[in-house]
Amino acid sequence: MSEKPFEHDLLIHITTPPTLDLEPVELGMACAAFDQRVVFVFSGEGIDWLQAGQQAKRPQGKSADKLIKALAMYDCEDVYYLASGVEDVAGFVKNVRPVSSSELSKLKHSSKHQLNF
Repeated sequence: MSEKPFEHDLLIHITTPPTLDLEPVELGMACAAFDQRVVFVFSGEGIDWLQAGQQAKRPQGKSADKLIKALAMYDCEDVYYLASGVEDVAGFVKNVRPVSSSELSKLKHSSKHQLNF
């Protein structure tokens, strides 16, 4: 993570695994479509969102990893996972970066709004 000050409109912290409905990430995409700067952090069971090669949980649905990969199209470049406790990142999608607990604290303090899922 760079040393620049964090300035963003919304921090979405996802700590639960993907379900049939992928609202947490879709919400961030919708906000980004309206020029809101959105930062995503995945931790705990939320790390499951980052596993590449997932199958959609609904017939004709979207898979969590494809939504994560699409975030760049919405100018969501700040996609992190909490590094503590994560040992194997080889299977993660490529557009995510680690963040330490102290960096997460900085992200939280510099966000205008926060949502936890």
